[in-house]
Formats: sequence, C-alpha cells, structure tokens
Amino acid sequence: FIQIYGQKGRTDEILLNPNNKWFKPGIIEKFRIELPDLGRFYKIRAWHDRRSPGSGWHLERMTLVNTLTKDKYNFNCNRWLDANE
Repeated sequence: FIQIYGQKGRTDEILLNPNNKWFKPGIIEKFRIELPDLGRFYKIRAWHDRRSPGSGWHLERMTLVNTLTKDKYNFNCNRWLDANE
C-alpha cells in the first residue's frame, strides 16, 4: 500500500498489488495512479499487510511524476518494509 500526502490533502490507502502478484527482486515496478489535486507532494507512506511469511520488501525509492505539470518528486527510502529484516 501507499498513501500520498500533499499541501492540499492526502489520498486514501492505495493498494499497489490488486492482482495479488509478488513483487520480483531486482525489478523496477511502475504504477499509473490517478490522483486528485493534492498540491505539492511532501510525503509518501508505504507498507505491506503482513498476510504471509516473507511478504516484506525492500524499497529503494519512489518517484512520483505529475503527468500534467511534469514535476518529478523523488522519495528515498533504502530500507526493508518488514519488522524482521
């Protein structure tokens, strides 16, 4: 899941894996998400639901691109999203 925060508000929780596919190691995953006008982005929350063992994943970074304005936002993380990693 992710949740995106901007100067004008935040999104609801957004499920990034609607087909229940596993993310693959070493692969860059890309998603196209339509968002309301949130203004300038300042924070992203990212997490997983811990439904199964080994469901944690390493998040290097997230990049958001506003396709209307072409503004690009990079959020570096470089950590495991798992309490046991």
